[in-house]
Amino acid sequence: MSSVPWPPPPPRRRPWVRALSACWAAWSLLTAVRLPWAPPSLDERGWARGLACYPVVGLALGVMLLWFAGMGLITLGSITLWLLAPLWALLTGALHLDGLMDTADGLMGGATPEARLRIMRDERVGAFGVVAALSVFGVKMAALGMGVPLEGLILAPVWARWAAVWAIVRYPYARDQGLGRALKNHSRPRDLLLASLAAVLISLPFDHGWLFALVAWATAVLFARAVQERVPGFTGDMYGALIELVETLILVVAHSPHLRVHWIVPQGPPWI
Repeated sequence: MSSVPWPPPPPRRRPWVRALSACWAAWSLLTAVRLPWAPPSLDERGWARGLACYPVVGLALGVMLLWFAGMGLITLGSITLWLLAPLWALLTGALHLDGLMDTADGLMGGATPEARLRIMRDERVGAFGVVAALSVFGVKMAALGMGVPLEGLILAPVWARWAAVWAIVRYPYARDQGLGRALKNHSRPRDLLLASLAAVLISLPFDHGWLFALVAWATAVLFARAVQERVPGFTGDMYGALIELVETLILVVAHSPHLRVHWIVPQGPPWI
């Protein structure tokens, strides 16, 4: 037998370090805002562990938008409300809008599943993509411009990112390579459970969090059914498209006259 000793096992990082690394991974994927701290390195499994933090990243985005709305109303006036949608896109690097455009072009423009997936990889934007982006962005801007419901502004990014985790964990992935494939391969039901717990805890202070959760879940399920009729599974672009759709629908639902939501501006719809 060899007398050469076995190499020592790699040191295990402390739980709080692993948690911070996971949240950093989620933040880096979902926003264009760079953080001063970064973990030494992350493998594919490390990026997948960030799934549990997706709703927390959504909360951070909502808080930043809320802060901008409050400060902007003091300094710029009501025009601030119409600037929220562009700022929202800038904070995420327009990544999800880009995914929405690619998804619309692919799902609506190809004759076969292979052709649809190929179109999604094309960097050029077609008519379906332009219409989808203008429609979603326009509705979001209108929903924010006519008054900002506090619950919608905070919970729309939270539950939209939860919906992405739901899709990653629950549904197949259509491509053999890419970061989306790595997230799918290393995702666990536990990641969805932790993301669900985070989203629920964030929603507890709000009266209609349960309704926005239902909107997110129903949108994810219906979108997944539509996707699976056209291609064999999700892609990274489709995760972004799902986030945009859920955010927009929650903002629209938050304006329902049947909901008594809290508004962060004195001038709201006439039924307030």
